[in-house]
Amino acid sequence: MTEPITTFSASFTVFLLAIAGLFSGIHADVLMGSFAGAVVFIMTAQKLSVLQKIVFFLTAFVAGCVAAKLVADLIAIPLPASIVVSEGIGALIAGAISMKLLQWLIVRAEHPEDLLNIRGKK
Repeated sequence: MTEPITTFSASFTVFLLAIAGLFSGIHADVLMGSFAGAVVFIMTAQKLSVLQKIVFFLTAFVAGCVAAKLVADLIAIPLPASIVVSEGIGALIAGAISMKLLQWLIVRAEHPEDLLNIRGKK
């Protein structure tokens, strides 16, 4: 049996996302996908404080909303034309991957010469 607070939290979150979709003009599937992608990122993130998790969550959520169409189009490239990739799927993947990519770029920015080294380290 699920806990009442868990059921209430899930229902309230879906309600807030639906209301946000109505007033912002963003499709509900993009909001849900972006939210799910941000949650996936936060659940897999390690060694982050609570404040960092909140900031990364919000950033991943916004990145998922913004990059949903681009990522959905990129996913659709190798697929047959009869398969349509929803922007919600693009938002989910964009929200989950965007922060990992950003963290990777931040680490690489400390040594930019490593990005240009094609042959590997010597």
